[in-house]
Parts: sequence; structure tokens; C-alpha cells
Amino acid sequence: MKRPRPSSTSILILLASLLSVSRSGSAQPSPGAIPTNGRTATPQQTRSRRATNDQHHPHQSTNALSAIAPDRATLDRAAAESAKSAAAQEANLRKQQELAAETLAVTQKTLDVTQQSLNIDGWLVKLTAGLAVINFLTMVVFYCTMRANVVAANATRDVVKVSKAAVRPYLWVRKVEAELGSPTLAGDLGPEFANMVSSASCFIQNLGSGPAFITEVVATLKFSDPPLPLPPNYDDCIRVVMLQPVVTATEPTNFLVRLRGGADSPTAIRMGDPNAQERFSCYGIIRYRDVFGEKYCTTFGFSRQWGRRSDSEVFEWFFTHWPPYNTQT
Repeated sequence: MKRPRPSSTSILILLASLLSVSRSGSAQPSPGAIPTNGRTATPQQTRSRRATNDQHHPHQSTNALSAIAPDRATLDRAAAESAKSAAAQEANLRKQQELAAETLAVTQKTLDVTQQSLNIDGWLVKLTAGLAVINFLTMVVFYCTMRANVVAANATRDVVKVSKAAVRPYLWVRKVEAELGSPTLAGDLGPEFANMVSSASCFIQNLGSGPAFITEVVATLKFSDPPLPLPPNYDDCIRVVMLQPVVTATEPTNFLVRLRGGADSPTAIRMGDPNAQERFSCYGIIRYRDVFGEKYCTTFGFSRQWGRRSDSEVFEWFFTHWPPYNTQT
């Protein structure tokens, strides 16, 4: 808070008051100068009295002047200290004003920076909102694209499935024919060996559109009772060599399965007896693949019977397929 400065007029008034007080104290008469009779002194008496007083008190005026002089010095020092204090207060006030101005400037700058920050924050909020909208639209586009890709992938898979199904090979053993013993063998061992089946020829046909690449064939030919045990069991099958592993719809192929083990004379006789319990059986597994590398499997099983074919009136031996053994996977 600003303090009022002492003015020069107030100082002069204070000095005049002090001088008047000093003069009034020196002009008072002493008690011995008052007439005892109560009458007023004449001018001559007054002058004589003053002379008498001056003789008795020669330093009275000098003391008054010396008393006034120190009061003026004190007042001058007080005035100087007041001026110095006022100057210090003014300097302090000036510094406070400057500090207040600087504080106000800093506050104004802070407000300006805050306003700029608010403006920037507003733009950032708008930019963030714009980016959020863009991200949302991007997600929508990505979702639609993903859905389209899934649909396209499903369509492609369906096309591939259709293509694979269109070119898938289907192999099956169409028939099995017995290879009887040679006349030379019958002449060497006896006539009963003429009906002995030494091997069986299995004919493969492709019912599909695409080619089949045979990777493995296991089969067996035996004379036993029962001929084809159930459930189907292929543990006794052995590997068969394929001379033509590629089978197309227009080019069938075949392979030979030889009789496992030998046969004595009684067994050879039963091989040609229609009433015998034992029968020849030929069964096995064919493994193959298509042009896409997909793997497939065909099983087969035939037994030799005595009877008539559907297109013949003659009784003869022929191999007929056994349904539980003939499957395709």
C-alpha cells in the first residue's frame, strides 16, 4: 500500500511552531521584576529592569538561540530521513510495480500459452476424432474385404473340390481269372495237378475321369476253408509288383498273384472237386493317388466257385467278388 509523503509545507509549519514556543519562553518576566505595589511600570522602569536583568542574566538570549539551533538540525535530519525513507519506499514501490508488471506479463503469457494449448487440444481432439472415424471406416473395409476373401476362398475351395471330384480316379478290380497248371506239370506230377490254380490274374479298371497313380499293391492267393474270413483281414497279404502303375479310363491294367505254398496230390485233387469244402480265394489292397496328390484306397476279395456264369450255360470254375471285401476310400 502506498504511504503519503510528508510535504515541505508541513515541515515549515512544524518549524514555525517550535520557534514561537521558544520565543514565548524567553520573553516571560522573572518574578522579581513584577512591582510589589501592583502598579504598571513606566517605560523607563521597563528599560532599567531589562538592563538589570541583562546584567544579572547575560546568557539568556544566547541560550534561546542555542536551543533553537539544535531543534532545526534535528528537523533537518528528520526531514532528510523522511525524504530518504520516502525515496526508499518509492523505490520499493517502483520495484513492486515492476514485479507486478512482470508477474502480469508472465500471467498474460501463461494465459496466451494456455489459450494456444486449448486451441491445440481442440485441434487434437478433432484430429483424434477424424482418425477414429478413419480407423472405423478402415475396419469396416477390412471386415468387408475379409468377408469377401472368405467367400472367395470358400468358392475356390468348392471349385477345387469340384475339380478334384471331376478328375478323381476310381479303381476297382473288375475280375479275377485263374491260371491253371500247365500240361507239362500235369504230365510230370500226375493228372490231378491239371486243375491246380498256380496264380490269379487281377484286372483293374479306372471308373473315374482322372488318371490313377498306383503306389502299392498287396494281395494273396490261397486255398482254404473258409475262403474269405469275416471280418476282412489283410494281414497275410504280400507286396505285388505292378508293371503298369498308371491306370486311365481307357487303359486298364492287371497284375498276377501267385499261390502261396505248394500242394500235394490230395490237395490238388480237392482243388478240382466241386464238393470240397476248401475254395480258392484272392484278396488284397490297392493304394493310389490322383494328380493333386490326394491318396485313395481300394480293397478287393474274390472266391472261386463252381457254377454257371450269367452269360453261360456251362458249369465251370470262376471267381466271384465278395461284397465285404470290395470297398473304395
